[in-house]
Amino acid sequence: MVGRVIPYVAFESGDIMRRRGRYAGVQFQFSQTEAGTSSSAQQPEASSAAQHSEPYPSSSAQHDPPVHQPDDEIYVQDGSGRVRPRRGPTVVRDVWQIREGERIVVECNQLGQPIKKAACLLTSFLGTVARRPQLCPLGYAKWNDMLPTYKVELLRVIESKFVLPPSTHDFVMKSLNRKWKEYRAQLKKDYMRQGMTEEEVARNCPPDVPPHQWMELVHYWFSERAQTYSAIGRAARAAQSVPHTSGSKSYTRLRQEFEDEHGREPGQVEFYRMTHTHQDGTFVRDESRDLYGKEKGLQAGHPLTVRLPTIVVTTLA
Repeated sequence: MVGRVIPYVAFESGDIMRRRGRYAGVQFQFSQTEAGTSSSAQQPEASSAAQHSEPYPSSSAQHDPPVHQPDDEIYVQDGSGRVRPRRGPTVVRDVWQIREGERIVVECNQLGQPIKKAACLLTSFLGTVARRPQLCPLGYAKWNDMLPTYKVELLRVIESKFVLPPSTHDFVMKSLNRKWKEYRAQLKKDYMRQGMTEEEVARNCPPDVPPHQWMELVHYWFSERAQTYSAIGRAARAAQSVPHTSGSKSYTRLRQEFEDEHGREPGQVEFYRMTHTHQDGTFVRDESRDLYGKEKGLQAGHPLTVRLPTIVVTTLA
């Protein structure tokens, strides 16, 4: 299927797509004509990626409010706006091959975070998107350095497969950011060995990565800046001595399931116990048990004094 060309982004008035959070002050305009020559070396690649994509619904289209879904159901909205449950198991491959005009409905909480089974499918799909160099180029040093054209195109691809309220855009971009970093880290682990030179690593290009992007990525790995960040990351990872037991299910989904079952939000100490114990009730580590006992005692003596580390509720499914 031949897709339409998505031209470059102009920061002008006209047909705009509004963003939230850190992009609240940015307005993206979709030009009606094909983009001309850009001074950036990455610009032609952005247009090429758009040419190989399918036609997408307009980003300015109004989203119908998602229906309330059971936790174990996936709902699909067709081109006429009708919502029905999807039959059988649904995996990421099915999302890429979903029929034209159909989109999977994602329900979100009041913070704009996807919940229930569709949330797991969405985050898994985002992982496959982040591993496609034609959509998420690997040659940039940071996610924030990536051209806005790529991020606009990413939202178009995702909104062609999922019904998402605008409040989820920040979640989607942060999730792609994290998965893009994880993919680059995995490539480094698989292809870069101690003692190898930059030329040796650059010659061993993965089959699914464009050679010019691979050379840019390898050059960044050998830079002083990247090595400094790598040392900081290793030290931070080594300091994490207490793992959780929630597996791939996000804290957001766990909180929502608890609230649906008990009619209230879990307390911080209560939620810590839920996410750091095995099914038999034993703590995953002695350190987590000692921390829970200490904070439980503090909470009993001083109800307003709870010193557990802040739990990041945007952890991915």
